[in-house]
Amino acid sequence: MFQHFLNEDVRRDIIATVSAVPNARMSTKVPRRHLVFRRVEKRLLAEHRHRLIPQPAGDRLFLDGVQVCDFYREDKLLADPGVAALLDRMSHVFRPSGPRVVLANAARGGLIGWRRLVKRLRG
Repeated sequence: MFQHFLNEDVRRDIIATVSAVPNARMSTKVPRRHLVFRRVEKRLLAEHRHRLIPQPAGDRLFLDGVQVCDFYREDKLLADPGVAALLDRMSHVFRPSGPRVVLANAARGGLIGWRRLVKRLRG
């Protein structure tokens, strides 16, 4: 819904507003040999190896090295008046009783109903 409800100008405004908050953007480095990556790798291979194309040669899915993860600190963003105003505007656009959300939910429900009907008719 986010992609369809907001035009390109609004998306650029969101990026500019969030990017302008000082000291909000942070990053952390996680070695790909870290236990978190290894657990995910083992679980993916155990549950989905037969679906992977091409089949993995060994017991590794992830590359070696370091993964840099960027994120924004919520406390810094919420303290910024520009971001607060942006959140107020977005909450109006995405309110559950708003016409866009109601229409999107109705369209989704109609599509699900249509797919169920076609599935039943095809047997």
